[in-house]
Amino acid sequence: HKIQIYFNITASIPLPLSRNDSVEVANQKRLLRALEQLTNRLKRTLAKQQLSSFHVSSEMIVSDPRSLESKKASLFCRPGSVLKGRMCVQCPVGTYFSLEYNECESCWLGSYQDQEGQLE
Repeated sequence: HKIQIYFNITASIPLPLSRNDSVEVANQKRLLRALEQLTNRLKRTLAKQQLSSFHVSSEMIVSDPRSLESKKASLFCRPGSVLKGRMCVQCPVGTYFSLEYNECESCWLGSYQDQEGQLE
């Protein structure tokens, strides 16, 4: 039997009041680098010491540090928004954000969404 534990590490940085692409790119690179470093540190820590061992009923459960998998840190947007270049933009009027496909889709025939960033 296998028990899987997922860590979802999320970080955000506020956008500057005025658009400054060089500052924005530097902030994004710094954020992604910090997330990569955090992932690497977690891997090293788990290699040295087990995350956890505990008893469930009469069985002892111990983590396997070799089973740790990680994905490359990436930029993402909140539901209702999509990544365009390096910016999150809300789905425009006349569309909705599909939670199934994580993208903006045109409204169904006979319906219309008059607000940006809507989920239905």
